[in-house]
Amino acid sequence: TLQVVGFAFLLVGIRIWRKETKRQTKRLNLLAATDDLTGLYLRRHFQATLKDAFFKAKDTNIPFAILMIDIDNFKIINDQFGHMTGDKVLKEFAQQLRHCVDENEALSRWGGEEFIVMSDAANHHKALIMQKALGIWRSHFLLVNKVKY
Repeated sequence: TLQVVGFAFLLVGIRIWRKETKRQTKRLNLLAATDDLTGLYLRRHFQATLKDAFFKAKDTNIPFAILMIDIDNFKIINDQFGHMTGDKVLKEFAQQLRHCVDENEALSRWGGEEFIVMSDAANHHKALIMQKALGIWRSHFLLVNKVKY
């Protein structure tokens, strides 16, 4: 009976270990796919999502929209105010993007100060609204000493 109890503990231990390993793997995959600064998915993740969207669009004949967003003159922000301020701008901008994007839309940091959004064709009008909203955000974004960019 001692062997049976030991075997039962072994099975429970293996089950716990497998569950924890699965959880840690999921966590590590998420860390590898997201940007440390903004918390957005990285380009690699977006490219995989884009590939899936192409196949879906081909099969269903339903198009999708891609919106590429770049922060104009970002180098000037870094040069004049430092990288810490530049990082704050990127974080805030990413946060604003999150508010514009639905859960079913793909949002990623493409690189540097570039971001990319993908949404289905039904959201084409929304993509135009988002583009306009971001333009307004950009035109009203003020930095230290009230310098406008």
